[in-house]
Amino acid sequence: MSSHLQPGQAAVVEHKTALGDIGEGSPYWRKLVLDSQVSNYHAAAQALGVEPVGVLYDVVRKVALEPYLATPVEERKYKQLRDKACPTCKKKSAPPAPHVDEATGNKCFEGRVVTDPGGQLYANQREFDETLDEYRERVRQEIGANPDKYFRRGLIVRNEAERREAAFDVWMVGQQIRESQLANAWPRNTDACTQYNSTCDYWPVCAGEASIEDPLRYEHTAAQHEELGGASGEAASDGRVHLPLLTTSSAKAYRSCPRRYYFAYETRMRPVRKSHALRFGTLFHRGLEVWWSTVDLARAIEVMRGAGDLDIDPVDLIRAEELMLGYHVRWRGEHIDVLAVEREFRAPLINPASGKPSRTWQRAGKMDAVVRAREAEVESTSTDESPPAPQPDSEAEAAAEE
Repeated sequence: MSSHLQPGQAAVVEHKTALGDIGEGSPYWRKLVLDSQVSNYHAAAQALGVEPVGVLYDVVRKVALEPYLATPVEERKYKQLRDKACPTCKKKSAPPAPHVDEATGNKCFEGRVVTDPGGQLYANQREFDETLDEYRERVRQEIGANPDKYFRRGLIVRNEAERREAAFDVWMVGQQIRESQLANAWPRNTDACTQYNSTCDYWPVCAGEASIEDPLRYEHTAAQHEELGGASGEAASDGRVHLPLLTTSSAKAYRSCPRRYYFAYETRMRPVRKSHALRFGTLFHRGLEVWWSTVDLARAIEVMRGAGDLDIDPVDLIRAEELMLGYHVRWRGEHIDVLAVEREFRAPLINPASGKPSRTWQRAGKMDAVVRAREAEVESTSTDESPPAPQPDSEAEAAAEE
């Protein structure tokens, strides 16, 4: 894995948030060896007239620190009073009682000096909950002390043979979806009901515990592919009817479980409340979209604070803001030019065997960013050296703390 872009080289940028280890050599990076999305982005960039050298995976690890809570009253333990024999009293010329012990400065009472009055909670217990300001400071210190733990970039490249194999993968998924549509058969993959300690949003429906028509659980979406602005399989403004779209997200959903794909993309019924991980990822992605367009920390945080539709709690908002501050400090000095941000693409789905485009599907998606290393810069974009702890050094960064 490399994070180097040579002068003049272009790459597609893919933003990701992760909960586990993102260090070099970790399972997170190993899984990308076979990730077809990386290969798909080559074709996507080419559709925009850019020849990328690879995909610059831009990964941010979520902060796992939780706010400290007050120790329950029934579990609190207090220090006991401690004393010792007064060393002053042992001297032949001891002053008359009462007197003050010369070593501790505490009063002597009947030959004993109190060393700890007691009544205090043990160090691992708390009387009050940690305030949000205290929590923010602890998160900032954690991120600043461990930048490599929270921010990683790796340039993932694919040779021609790997891209061809990935193209076969996508082609075959399109064929399988079409077969399910024709047969109206959407088998369940019970191995995918629970993944990453999370249960599938449609499990209650498959298990007969709920209806897909339950408005408290599911809602119909106008767009089949929520990440895209346009419709598919419908008359466009030019009067033409375009082929249905096959995106990375929809292909991934079908590979995971055809029934899940059916609910999400055929019936267009989506969960009313998104998972915590998805909501946090969406929040941070919105901030990144602004940052990559402007490199303006204050504006990025302003957008995240205004994301009321995501129902983000104050603790997660602090995590996102502090990660954005650390991200800004970490990457603002990179010598790259941004060619596009949040750029949608449409491209034919090519049959790798015949070289002919599909009559059933059109490939589509959205790239987080497309960049090119500046020709005039010769410095490496390597991140071997850790930056200093994130500290506001401008009005924009100071505004992020307000």
